[in-house]
Amino acid sequence: MESREVLFYADVFADRYLIHMYTIRFELPDVDYVEFYKDWNFLRVVKDIDRLLKDANNVVVYEVNKRGRRSRNLGLALKSAYERVYEFASMCSIGQITPAIGVGYPPVELIRMVFPAPFELETFPDDLDNYLQNLVRSVKQVPKELLNAEYFIL
Repeated sequence: MESREVLFYADVFADRYLIHMYTIRFELPDVDYVEFYKDWNFLRVVKDIDRLLKDANNVVVYEVNKRGRRSRNLGLALKSAYERVYEFASMCSIGQITPAIGVGYPPVELIRMVFPAPFELETFPDDLDNYLQNLVRSVKQVPKELLNAEYFIL
C-alpha cells in the first residue's frame, strides 16, 4: 500500500473576497479509493468520504504565519478551521459567506458535514457555450480602455 500526503484548504468567500487562513495536511495510508491531480497533493476524486475521515492520520492544521498544530482527526480539524474562518469572515462581511470549492479543497459532501452554516452553490450551466454567449450578449457597453487587446480578449 502506498501512503500519500494530502493538502486541503479551508477557505471561504465573504461576498467576493477570498479569505485564506488555514491549510490542513494529512496522510492517507491507502489511496485505492481516491484519485489525485497529477503531480499535486490535492484530491481529485474521493469514492468514500467516511473512509477518508477514518483513514486520515498525522493531521496538522497550519494557520497563516503560525506554526502547525496537530489535530486528533481530519473531521475535527476541518470543522475547527471552518468555524474560525467563518467567524472571522462574519466580522468582515455583511454579505453571504460560502466555502471555496474546487482544486485543493475538500469534497463538497465533506464540507457540508463540517461547515458551520448551510450554504447553496450555483449550479453549473447545462450548456456552457450557450451560457457564455448569452453572458457576452448581455454586456451592454464595454469601456473603451477594456477593448485594448492587452486587457480584454474575446
